[in-house]
Amino acid sequence: MRHSDSQWYERRGSGTLLIILGVEVMAVVPSLFNVILCEFDVYSHATNFLVCCTIVVFGLLLYSFIFCHNVALLRRLRNFNDGYSVSESFQIKENLAVLKVMLYFVCTTAPIVIVSLLLFAFIHLPI
Repeated sequence: MRHSDSQWYERRGSGTLLIILGVEVMAVVPSLFNVILCEFDVYSHATNFLVCCTIVVFGLLLYSFIFCHNVALLRRLRNFNDGYSVSESFQIKENLAVLKVMLYFVCTTAPIVIVSLLLFAFIHLPI
């Protein structure tokens, strides 16, 4: 990781705020559209179920990618291949610590999500 790759974060400029806004849009907008389209009967409950499952799976894949990417960056920094930077190393360790805390939330909400999706499928889908 080059030093310029992490400067957008360390500057705390408008780019950081745009990333926060982008993450929120990616988290909220699909779910909001899904609810609106299902409530106004634009598509069926079966489609709603598939969209909900897709949103959950996409979130899990995105989390996994970000976690693995940060682990790979930390390994690369430890091998001194791209030049060692204490600030970059600290930032990546901080990212991994936050991701590990988020993993506790994922693990505690996963059973709730799975049960609610199964109940939704049982009630609304023709089985």
